[in-house]
Amino acid sequence: HWAAGYIKYCQSLGIIAGVSATQFKPDANVTAQEAAKMLLVTLGYDAQKAGLVGINWASKTNALADENGLLEDVNTSFTAACPRQYAAQIIYNAIDAATVVWRDDAYTKYNYNGDENKTIGEKYMGLSKTVGILSDVTKDTDKDTYTLSVDKNADESTGKGLSTFTKVAKDYSALKYQKVKVLYKDKDKVFGVYSMTDDNTVVSTVMDKVKMDGTKVKVAGTKYTIASSSTVYVNGVDTHTAIASW
Repeated sequence: HWAAGYIKYCQSLGIIAGVSATQFKPDANVTAQEAAKMLLVTLGYDAQKAGLVGINWASKTNALADENGLLEDVNTSFTAACPRQYAAQIIYNAIDAATVVWRDDAYTKYNYNGDENKTIGEKYMGLSKTVGILSDVTKDTDKDTYTLSVDKNADESTGKGLSTFTKVAKDYSALKYQKVKVLYKDKDKVFGVYSMTDDNTVVSTVMDKVKMDGTKVKVAGTKYTIASSSTVYVNGVDTHTAIASW
C-alpha cells in the first residue's frame, strides 16, 4: 500500500493500532472516535498506559477526548464515518489543546510553574496565540490586506502574544469589539481570527435607546448586567467600568 511507511511509523508511536493484531484498513472510512484516539496520542497520552487500546479503548477515548476539548462543536456520530467538516473541527480543537505529560502517577497538562503546557500547534507547528478584544481593523492602503489590533488588557493572557498583526488576507471587521483568538506564526502570518463565542454579547442600537437602570445597562428595553471584569465598547470606545457613569 502506498501508505505502508506512514502506517508503520504511526504504529511505532502508538498513534494507530489497526483493526486487529495483523490488519490495517487504510482505505476505510475513519470514525470520529478513531480520529480522536490518534489525536490523544499526539497530545502525549501513551496508548497502553491511558487505556486507548484493548476492549475498553472506545469508552476511554470518549472520556479523554471530551476532557481535552476535542469534541467541542463536533455534532456527528462518534462511531460512524466522520464527515470531513467534523474531522477538520476535531483537528482544529486538537491543535489548540494543551499537550500532556505523565507526572506523579497521572497525566497533567500543567508544567512545574503551574502554567499550561504548549499546545500541539505551539509544540509541533510553531503556532502562537493571542486572546483579547479585536479593537481595530484597518485596510492597508492600495492593498487587499488588513492590519489588526488586539487589546490584551481585557484578558488573562495579558503580556502573552502579539497585539498587532499586518498583511492579514481577510477582513475581520465583523468581529470588531469582540473577544477573539488569533492563531499566527508571525505578525504578518495570521492563520485565523476566531470569535470566543461564549464570551461575547454584541448589541447594535441607536444611542438614545441605551440607558442606565440602577447597576444594569438597558438597551432597547433589555437589561444587561455588566460584570466588573467585562470590557465594554460603545461606538468603538473602550469604556470598561466607566459605563456606570453615563
